[in-house]
Amino acid sequence: RTGDTPQKERQRMVKHPPHILIITPESLYLMLTSKSGRQVLKTAKAIILDEIHALIDTKRGAHLMLSVARLDKLCGRRLQRIGLSATIAAAYLSPEPAVICAPSMDK
Repeated sequence: RTGDTPQKERQRMVKHPPHILIITPESLYLMLTSKSGRQVLKTAKAIILDEIHALIDTKRGAHLMLSVARLDKLCGRRLQRIGLSATIAAAYLSPEPAVICAPSMDK
């Protein structure tokens, strides 16, 4: 988080990137535009997108997927993309064949 995270903590994050970073699509964009943000993000191995179905066919969703493509380029490889609550969005997340893991559940 950028707005409510103290400057000292943000500086520490640049030196020691977190194992898990939870941010909004807008904050991802901002991190991709800053040198220190790119330093943190370049070690990413996977990206988890929650509630992606709510963003499909929206300007915010298009902006997010552009940021994900920029993140792939920054990392030098295509990151593993994991969509939560997104079985309808598998094709949106990956132009390649996707594996959908949906365990059966009793209601």
